[in-house]
Amino acid sequence: MDPHKTGTFIAALRRGKNMTQEDLAGAVGVTDKAVSRWETGRGFPDISLLPALAAALDITVNELLAGEPIAAGEREKADSAVLDALKYMRGMGRKSVSALLIAAGAILLPIALFIIGVRGPLQWFLAAGGAALIAAGIALPRLPAFSFRTGGPSPAAARGVSIAAAVLALGLEISPWSAVLNFGRPGEDGGVVFIRSTFSSFSLIPIGYANFAPMMTGLLTVALLALAVAGIWRDGARSKGFLCGVLAAVSSLMPLVFSGPEYFGAVPACITGCLLAFLAAQALANR
Repeated sequence: MDPHKTGTFIAALRRGKNMTQEDLAGAVGVTDKAVSRWETGRGFPDISLLPALAAALDITVNELLAGEPIAAGEREKADSAVLDALKYMRGMGRKSVSALLIAAGAILLPIALFIIGVRGPLQWFLAAGGAALIAAGIALPRLPAFSFRTGGPSPAAARGVSIAAAVLALGLEISPWSAVLNFGRPGEDGGVVFIRSTFSSFSLIPIGYANFAPMMTGLLTVALLALAVAGIWRDGARSKGFLCGVLAAVSSLMPLVFSGPEYFGAVPACITGCLLAFLAAQALANR
């Protein structure tokens, strides 16, 4: 698939039908800016839009992907194969989102119940959220198939959710409770008493004690948020933002993995949950 070839093909067919970019956008359910990106080769239609776009231009999906007409005798067979491939890709996208949801719940649930050391409504809220994520991940592949144009969430809505999750993660990282350190001092009985202190992820104090992960997570969150916003206009930024999200989620768990639960807490757990929610929403938006 050549985006530039397909874009030129779309533009020629649209003009041949005396349609404006706004007319074609309205027929497919997108903005005229999206049509402009397709026609200039700066973007490619979402797979869920291909059947509607092909119908609006009176061509087959396979001709749309090829960027040129196909002999009439080969259209039906070729189109059937392409649509089967698209269905398979949608199924794989659902499985990817399902795996992310289950992973997020599997991390959040034990943290809420056994690690964060918080009691009361917050603990049970986080535990319920983890259980809900696991249940949603198990149920998603079994739900009836849906399309973005018939009641399912649109790519724009999913990207909005991902940006909201990234903003929430960044807000938590700026707060003075996102990085945890334990300082020891001599106790009255001659032993060592540990004092738990919290800091912002962007504070230099944790770095002075060789705890680099919070700062790294914060910087990656800034990067993924910028790329997620840029991804509204540039398709290439989306994959880079998703990669930053994966790195940020891994980095957010490093204090727990390498230093133990005493260097983790409710706010770091919520940051990890937000980053996993960002990844799930991005995966759904990029289907």
